[in-house]
Amino acid sequence: MNRNDTLVPQVFADGFDPARVDRSRYFLSLLDEGRAAGLFSEALFSLRMNELMERLAEQIGLWTNGRSSSVMQETAEALLNNLLYLLDLALSAAPEPRAAAAMLARTPVFPLYEAGMLAARRHLDRCRVYELALKKFEAMVLLPPGPAHFLHGGLRLWLDERDLRFNACEELYVPSSVFGRSRRLRGVAEAEAALAELCERLRSNAAGPV
Repeated sequence: MNRNDTLVPQVFADGFDPARVDRSRYFLSLLDEGRAAGLFSEALFSLRMNELMERLAEQIGLWTNGRSSSVMQETAEALLNNLLYLLDLALSAAPEPRAAAAMLARTPVFPLYEAGMLAARRHLDRCRVYELALKKFEAMVLLPPGPAHFLHGGLRLWLDERDLRFNACEELYVPSSVFGRSRRLRGVAEAEAALAELCERLRSNAAGPV
């Protein structure tokens, strides 16, 4: 392959353009691009959107413990955002957008939701592992005051409040005392990555210069 080939945007013969796919809204963006490129028929597009609404109705039922099929608009939007986040996690298992679009074409929303929940649980489990690692650094007097305050404050509260059915996508705020600049991490996936980075920094600092 010519080295310059990597500089040319990849557009498939059917018109599917991965560059137009927005990773921050993967499910919806893949649907839009797939329909525009002719990968998804109007019938399939409508089917997936109807499945999305059916899954949202189930989430509302879970939220209200079956007592109601309706909630305040703000709550419905939050539940929809979390549902979309879980679907995005599931589709992110594909190696690239075209493969993710193929996955979306053949996989209904309900199995994607279950896959997203499994992925979210893995991310959350790893967050808890990193929390334990931070506590070990603290016990060895290797945890600076900023990360220590974050460990026992924002991180502990955020972990305690996780119910992945409803708030897997909720932001974790990391103050500037941890990384040198403040961060707002979207959901369990970004939280895991940031905690891994923090633990690696602490390990490197503990090891000292080679």
